[in-house]
Amino acid sequence: MEFSVFASRAQRYQGVLSDLEFFTVRDGKLTHLPLVQPLPKDVWQLWGADIGAGRWRVDMMGDRGSPDMWVYKRDPTFTLPRTEAIRATAGGIRYLAPHIVLLFKARHAREKDHWDFRNALPRLELSERTALRRWLELWHPGHAWIEELQSC
Repeated sequence: MEFSVFASRAQRYQGVLSDLEFFTVRDGKLTHLPLVQPLPKDVWQLWGADIGAGRWRVDMMGDRGSPDMWVYKRDPTFTLPRTEAIRATAGGIRYLAPHIVLLFKARHAREKDHWDFRNALPRLELSERTALRRWLELWHPGHAWIEELQSC
């Protein structure tokens, strides 16, 4: 399960999921994070392992934003009002806006990321395509998706 919580509350969620062992994920390295230690300021992601089953169960993102503001973890100077960055399903489940998810996926641009881009592109509004193109030009100059976004 993958979800996001405010970083300041990460320890609380670790406690709720105390049957799991948590590890920080930083630069491709995992480090055990005991429940008594708060989430380090330079860590945005925790993985929760079910040691007995030998499986990862949780991928918990530490959101450094506020109730009103979303913060891009790769460049904390980039913020958006939370009302623009976070959407909700009819059932009330919140999720990150697809064009922002694509910004994250652009970094590695694996085949599955290209597939997601191709599927999402026809569903993006003009303003979202424009924003994504601008962000790619800034953080991923020369990215293949820029040309596709210009031709839409």
